[in-house]
Amino acid sequence: MDKNWDEGLADDDPELLDEKRSQLFTRDASLFVIDAAAGMQEYPPSQDPNDRIDEEMPLLHRTFDAILRCLKRKAFTSSDDLVGVIVYNTEETKPDKEGSDIKEHVYCLQPIEQLNGNNIRNLKKLVDGSRADPELLSRKFKPAVFENNRTSMPIGNLYISCNRFFRNNPQTKNASKRIFHITCNDEPQKNAPEDWLTASRTNASSLIKSRQDLLESEIIIEPFFIAPSSSDFDIKTSFDVKKFYAQILPKKENNEDVTDPSMGEGFAKFDNLEEKLRKLEIPKRTSFTHMFELGDNFSISVKGYRTVVDQKFFPYVMVAENKKGELEQTEKETRLQDESKFTLNEITPSEIKQGFVLGDKSSDGALVVSTFLSTVRRLLHFADTIIRTFDLPVGLKLLGFQDIDTLSPLHNVGTASFIYPTEDLIEGSTRTFSALLKSCLKLKKLALVRTVMRKNAAPIISALLPQEEVIDSDDGSQITPNGFYLIPLPFADDLRSVPQIENMKANDEQTEAAGRWLKKLRKKSGYDPKEYENPYFRLLRRNIESQALDEPLDENDVKNDKTLPPIEQMKDRAGGLIDEWKSTLGWDVVKVDPEVEEAKLADVKPNKRKIDATLDNDVDDSAFIQKWRANQLDKCRLDDLKNFCRSHGLKVQGRKSDLIERISAKLESSYGK
Repeated sequence: MDKNWDEGLADDDPELLDEKRSQLFTRDASLFVIDAAAGMQEYPPSQDPNDRIDEEMPLLHRTFDAILRCLKRKAFTSSDDLVGVIVYNTEETKPDKEGSDIKEHVYCLQPIEQLNGNNIRNLKKLVDGSRADPELLSRKFKPAVFENNRTSMPIGNLYISCNRFFRNNPQTKNASKRIFHITCNDEPQKNAPEDWLTASRTNASSLIKSRQDLLESEIIIEPFFIAPSSSDFDIKTSFDVKKFYAQILPKKENNEDVTDPSMGEGFAKFDNLEEKLRKLEIPKRTSFTHMFELGDNFSISVKGYRTVVDQKFFPYVMVAENKKGELEQTEKETRLQDESKFTLNEITPSEIKQGFVLGDKSSDGALVVSTFLSTVRRLLHFADTIIRTFDLPVGLKLLGFQDIDTLSPLHNVGTASFIYPTEDLIEGSTRTFSALLKSCLKLKKLALVRTVMRKNAAPIISALLPQEEVIDSDDGSQITPNGFYLIPLPFADDLRSVPQIENMKANDEQTEAAGRWLKKLRKKSGYDPKEYENPYFRLLRRNIESQALDEPLDENDVKNDKTLPPIEQMKDRAGGLIDEWKSTLGWDVVKVDPEVEEAKLADVKPNKRKIDATLDNDVDDSAFIQKWRANQLDKCRLDDLKNFCRSHGLKVQGRKSDLIERISAKLESSYGK
């Protein structure tokens, strides 16, 4: 979500709004723009230069490494998105495959195209190679040498080139377009010649003009300003945005003199770049745009998106080996399409496996990976009747207010949505929404609204919980946005009574003993979902990734499950306190020797099934042979059939027809027809 709710909306032509609303961005097109000047390629100081850790590598290397991890995540979360990587301030100029007319010192490393295996492999090869060869990046992206020791090419020319990359690519026409600008140089105009400085006043306007062209093309700039590397451990560096970039950064609402604070300073740590990149790599796609009725003939327009979406299983495809031994996706269950000869080669169903396609299916770089998953059956449930809306319009209607502390976490019966204002339907919605939000925060109130989310949906009562904007004091980035959470509330029919259970009450000694070890094991930061990956999906992604990129599967990837409790750490911190608490309960504290317990488990033998002694194991085969030859085994009792199977070592599980089939096969092999 854009922090500046109404940026650029006030000047839009009303006749164009309907056209913009009708255009649906079905995919995201991201262009990573990376500065390759000397500051990005310098090695920071290291205690062991021959064995550097990631934090001691050049910023350019760490940037490529962060982008590589971003592309790996996007391959699973949004594989249809378009991604490109360009480097600027290089001696060599290289256009994309479309032959875009770009400016000098712009190097297209990867054109804007759908994610595919070749691009990820090539970027991984570059990252691994630069770690082994310190001079690789400086050779491949040799920094340009400008006149009078100028530090950068004109940034306006850079944005012009970016615009042409998007404009000349037909795939980006119906995509949301974003530029991720990464640099550590806060003075790109430094040491520029006088004629360039004179032109820079003109160039400043052309720079703003180039950015305006990007806005008109609906291209958003996401700047990533990194504090440059320091030559000394004790010297802290910073990125001063006021030196140059303040003139092209987004403005705060309609105040032209106030720059967006999130872009005001450079990142104090490189980790902040990766964190922000993780937040912005997938754009927040709007779930709905509704009218919000505040009173009679008084409405505003709001947008919302879901903050939590349940991760589903990855869609698999049917794959089989071709003549070269490579895995290819099959067009049908029993046929494999050979595109080179335009023929269909018959294959058996046993040769077909389940797999995943990573990247663009139409490109040569598409990866097909077989996997171990079984078929996932998807059931679609359709309602027998359509729920009426009582002729209520779709949208929100304000019902009243109540104290925030009256809202219980147990009242949430569905996934909450985050809403913020939009000027798409009603002009002035932003100011009204902001006033309502500030009033609710000041008075510590929440709003009750009637909500009809879509046509043919039943109305529900929801709570609008206000949230204040939180800004990181270190780098000025936004931690939490300002807006309302739309929380669906239960009706009386949804409430369930709690069963009456009478438990034994603990005395004061037991309560105090429990409180001591609880304090030792308390997680002060609380539960942060970002720290815990679904262990199943994490292992599945690593398996697919290791096969697709020819990487060995690290044993730590299998064992490193953060959802498992840290038993040893818990024992170290509170083991003695837990034993004291057990003693207050009267429990015997038994010390378990792991080696002894393991030996006991090894000596345990599996229980064998006991045979009923009442059954007669001496079975007369002649009676069964006679009935078998007369095809009358189905007239035998089930107990007799099972007794015959036991006496001859055959399985006794299954239906009567299964037993008859086993007995017939046994008699045929022993006596013939």
